Amino acid sequence: MQETKLSPEIASIPSIDVMWGAAPGQRVPARVYVRNNDFWPHSFRVDFKTLTPGRIFETFSQTKFVWGGQTATYLFHFTVPSLRANTRLYLDASCYEGGRYINGFSKSIVVTATPTIIPLGYTPEIILYETYMLIETRLDEQMFSFALKYAPDVYQDAVAEAKRIAEAKGIEMTVEGFKPVHLGWTEFKLPVGETYVALKENVAFYPVGVFSNDADFDSVKWWSGAKTEYLYDWFTKWIFYKEEKQGIMTPQPVFKSGESFTFEVHSEVPKAKVDAWILGYVVLPTTMKEQKITR
Repeated sequence: MQETKLSPEIASIPSIDVMWGAAPGQRVPARVYVRNNDFWPHSFRVDFKTLTPGRIFETFSQTKFVWGGQTATYLFHFTVPSLRANTRLYLDASCYEGGRYINGFSKSIVVTATPTIIPLGYTPEIILYETYMLIETRLDEQMFSFALKYAPDVYQDAVAEAKRIAEAKGIEMTVEGFKPVHLGWTEFKLPVGETYVALKENVAFYPVGVFSNDADFDSVKWWSGAKTEYLYDWFTKWIFYKEEKQGIMTPQPVFKSGESFTFEVHSEVPKAKVDAWILGYVVLPTTMKEQKITR
């Protein structure tokens, strides 16, 4: 397994956009854009504060996973403090990884006695966390990022399993987000009914959650083998009503090399497929990338 090598500056904050005007007592949204300049994905924490020289008014903190080469948007809402008219209020954003300071950016706005609209600067946004807006050509990456957002710890388990197989078998391994090609399918939609899966050797599957854009999709039932032992149900109806259309599920099964399992997708209305997908990770040899993982 190759270790991540950090570039000298792995992240930058190109801008802070204040969405509306600033008057004392107003609740104002601000967007901080953080770009991952590294090839590898990272989790960055942004500390955001409002201040005037010598005084801090509010502090906030958010952590997000940012794909290599992509830009994430951190949204903060702050209350404009009571200041004399035409006083400058400074917005300060600092980016950290693992407690280490990476980069920072400051912007000031003028606090007025009456609301003043501040123009919103145009900064292209990568749809990474506005997750209900899917990009057809990037569904592989988006579904993988959704799983990483909800279950980064399970991703580490998958990486550890890949490393274990690599050391035991002497083969190069990788971890991918679960995608249709792994089961010989062509689209990010789940067939209604039972699907039996018999994994190839040196493969593992870690399902962690669900993306659902289908109001009729209400559950997934899991068994080991060809329905030889019932495991549990995932009740999924509620996910459709979330704005981001996704959620983590528990318990989370793990199926490893040579094992088999069955999952059954249920719809309240008869149909061939539901507009939904299982979020998860697949451990497999690098020679099997973008291939079926079933026997």
